[in-house]
Amino acid sequence: DNCRTPSGVSYMLESREIMMRMFPDLFRENRIEPVDNYSEKLRRTLAIGDSAVNAKELDGVAKLTPAGQTIYAGVNGGALTLEMMDELLDKVPNGADIIMMRPGTIRALRGLLRLSGGLEPAMVMHENFGQPILTHNGVPVIENEFLPADETRGTNDDTCSIYAVRLNE
Repeated sequence: DNCRTPSGVSYMLESREIMMRMFPDLFRENRIEPVDNYSEKLRRTLAIGDSAVNAKELDGVAKLTPAGQTIYAGVNGGALTLEMMDELLDKVPNGADIIMMRPGTIRALRGLLRLSGGLEPAMVMHENFGQPILTHNGVPVIENEFLPADETRGTNDDTCSIYAVRLNE
């Protein structure tokens, strides 16, 4: 539960749902906004939030990543390698808690794992999020479809970023 929503938020959402059933007029009369798409908005904000564009929004991983914790796949971008993944994890002080990437990048990582001498992705998954989840060097890989797939690097305008994130600081 805490991997899909920040700690405590799931309890607030459940409480709100109960309140809506108990006092439907209260919600209607006060025009309280629905939160049906809360999870989607949270994933979007985590990926591309920008408080300079929207003062009510948190900054996402792209805005919060320090320059010193960035690696590049060549001047014009390049194909993902396991070495790049290792280098990215090494850049995060005190270690990363998660790796966040687009769905297509997860497919590329799975392909690399299959080609790397027989490691099937299922062999590097572990129970940590209430279900098996893909990992790299023990760090869970989570999908965020809101990360852009059209970032420009050099002359290439269809690159994307992968984020190694420390969550508790």
